[in-house]
Amino acid sequence: MSDQILEKRVIETLDKGGDLERLKFHLDRFAESNVVLILFSRPESKKPISELVKKIKEDIKKKMRHISHSGYYEEVKCRFAHSVWLYPLVHGGVDYGYLCVIIEQGTLPKKILNFVEDYLAISLEKALKELELVKVHSTLRPRAVALSSVHTMHRLISSTLNMEELLPRLARLCLQITRSKICAIYIRKGSYLKPEAAASVDSKYKPRSFSVESSTIGRSLDSGSIILKNNSLWVPLIEEELIGAIGLRSKQNGRHFDFNDKEILAVLAEQAIIAIKNAQLYETQNRILVESLKSLSKILEAKSPKIYTHPKSFIDLVLAITDEYGLSQEDREYIKYATLLLDTGKIAVPEDILKKTSLLTEEEYHSIREHPLKSAEIVKTIKALKPVVPIILHHHEKFDGSGYPKGLKGKKIPVGARILAVADTFEAMICHRPYKKTMNFDKAVSEILKQKGKQFDPDVVDAFIRSVKKGKLQKISQRMREEIKKTR
Repeated sequence: MSDQILEKRVIETLDKGGDLERLKFHLDRFAESNVVLILFSRPESKKPISELVKKIKEDIKKKMRHISHSGYYEEVKCRFAHSVWLYPLVHGGVDYGYLCVIIEQGTLPKKILNFVEDYLAISLEKALKELELVKVHSTLRPRAVALSSVHTMHRLISSTLNMEELLPRLARLCLQITRSKICAIYIRKGSYLKPEAAASVDSKYKPRSFSVESSTIGRSLDSGSIILKNNSLWVPLIEEELIGAIGLRSKQNGRHFDFNDKEILAVLAEQAIIAIKNAQLYETQNRILVESLKSLSKILEAKSPKIYTHPKSFIDLVLAITDEYGLSQEDREYIKYATLLLDTGKIAVPEDILKKTSLLTEEEYHSIREHPLKSAEIVKTIKALKPVVPIILHHHEKFDGSGYPKGLKGKKIPVGARILAVADTFEAMICHRPYKKTMNFDKAVSEILKQKGKQFDPDVVDAFIRSVKKGKLQKISQRMREEIKKTR
């Protein structure tokens, strides 16, 4: 803060504090006359603004210069008032301004004049302390907000590892904490920073991609610089190299971005880097896991004819129902993994049973019923797939409790297993099986509806029907049939 700004703020604080009003009240009583108090900051002393003071401005200005050196109040002789006194406002060797006391009639005793001097010294010290408190508060506030935002960010990091969920939440959090009108999260893709999520007061705002190498902002961010302007604030996300950026535009209160906003967003950016890197690592691990699961599922295809395993688009069928049912992204991923490994246990089933077109014997049927247990046994050895095991184990359970292997009933059956039960049965009806004829699409949908509340969870069936009405399942069913034909 410059000296002139500080002086002006001290005078403003002194003027608004109420001390001068109380002083005037007492001086009016002592002088038994109207007392006029005029407060000047040092810059204002060069050109007094009061019409009253203009009449004696030269005398007052001379006195101002004199008392600035002496440090004591002095009387100013004039024709229009009985007495005029000028007090310097000095603290710690710094001149902050002056107080002019004009008494229209009468005078004040020396004791009262001295009291005014002491009173002003105390009031000035009080005003300086108030400004110091404001300064401390303005310094501590961004740190307190930053500390609070770190805690909030930690909760955000632990809430999801999915980039599609993480980045919009991060944008909203930055918008709320900085009280900006617009916040966009950019992720680096090659030589461009591309907006992956945005939050704004005006929902019409759409951020654009820009080059890291050929744009001024891009080059500055790539060098690690924070860009602070009146109506924009950019902070780079750097983890050895630039991985993205957070961009803010316009404050909601119309003010300019300042150092406090810069400090808060810099702290948020540090936590955002951790969250984004964790999410990116999770996505990489997820891709590796999915590819591993696909490889594992191909073992079954090598064991038995492809005709007896689920077609590739079966996973689309399962996820279409899952999306209509409305589960978290995490649960959706587990159901996806379970679908890929659904029939892994059939490895332990003799191939002649899998190929058999006639009715199965009791022993052969028992062997088939054992495959969910075998699948679960194989999958549970992989730590990361622990939540998948119950879905695979119970996908042949029935809502009325007549299924296998445990005879679970109703909501005791894991939701993923309840969804797979519908999808598995529907796929079996519309796609070729060695032991039964295929049905047309409408007939298969009708059969699913008949088993609502019996074999299947009513809520899952409702989700299935919503997917049918939207035309999703018709397309998926066609793809599955085509995939089956290609393997025959």
